[in-house]
Amino acid sequence: MKTRQVLLALLLCASHNVAAQSSWSAGMGLFEYGGHVGAKYQTQISENHFASASFGIIGYALGYEYKVNEQLSVGVTLGQQVGYAEDGYIVTKLNYHFNGFDNSGFVIGASLGVQEDDGDCLVLCPRKDTNSLEGTAGIHIGYKF
Repeated sequence: MKTRQVLLALLLCASHNVAAQSSWSAGMGLFEYGGHVGAKYQTQISENHFASASFGIIGYALGYEYKVNEQLSVGVTLGQQVGYAEDGYIVTKLNYHFNGFDNSGFVIGASLGVQEDDGDCLVLCPRKDTNSLEGTAGIHIGYKF
C-alpha cells in the first residue's frame, strides 16, 4: 500500500511540472516502440534527461534518453515482447532526430543489447526456459508529434 502511495505522489509531482517537456510518437521496429508497431510517451526529467514508456502490438518498454545535441540522443530501453523477447530485453540506443530533438519530425535509430534466449519458437512448439543470454540488435523509425 505504501508503494502505491509513493508512486501516486511521484505521478502527481511529474504531472504538475509545467516546465517539463513531453511528447508522443508513433513508429515501428524492434524495442523502441514496444514491439513492431506502437506508440511512445516521453517526458522530461531534467534539462537533457528524458524518461519514456512505450506500448506496442506485441509488448511494452520503459526507457531513458539523454539529449547529446539537437540531432542525437543516446539511451537505454528495457521491456518485453511476445514471441521475441518474452523474458525481457535491455538495449542501448542511438537516435537521430531529423528536425531536432525538441521539434516534431521523423526519428530513426538503432539498438544493441541482450535478451534471454528461450529458443526461436513462435507458435505451437515447445519452448525451453533457460537463463542464457543472447545478443540482439534492432532498428526503428518513427514520427514525434
